[in-house]
Amino acid sequence: MRRLWQDVWTSFKAVSGPVLAGAGLVLAILGPLYVPDKAVQVSLIWVAVASLGILTLLLTAGNMVMAARQLVRPDAPRAIRALVPANERQRLTLVMGRSRQFGVNILVTVYHEDHLSADSAEILEQAIGVGQVINSQESGLIQVRVLREDRNHAVLWERIRGGDMAVLSRVVIKPSIDFNAAGIEVRIDE
Repeated sequence: MRRLWQDVWTSFKAVSGPVLAGAGLVLAILGPLYVPDKAVQVSLIWVAVASLGILTLLLTAGNMVMAARQLVRPDAPRAIRALVPANERQRLTLVMGRSRQFGVNILVTVYHEDHLSADSAEILEQAIGVGQVINSQESGLIQVRVLREDRNHAVLWERIRGGDMAVLSRVVIKPSIDFNAAGIEVRIDE
């Protein structure tokens, strides 16, 4: 919800200048035509009809903005549960939230989100591992097999294996992969 209000404020700042300039121009042009002694009478029914029409247009525009916002910037799915295998040689599986942007067998990067500071709204995403989508369930949930865990975040991975919801709720996946983390050598011809 916080992002929505930030987006609304950013959009308002972007359009308020041109809208107010246009309104000022219209008032400047129509100002000389205004006669203070003239009385304009408008029936109350027309005010109600116009208000209803304007309200309908505003609600329609708001609905369109919300729908477009969800399509353009879908949130990355968050971890719901960690399925820890009985055999330690088997790999950890993360059950992630619903998302339509992941197909089976694609490689993903596993991130942990944290605030830059206690009073900051900015989020720092740290890559903590690499995984592969092994199942996209009918319900929309995604199962990700963790292929490589970053050794620098071993304590974090232990908390994930322990089912710590405070950590799991901040684990997200994105359909991108760091080639170095996957152990793939990339050569660029120059």
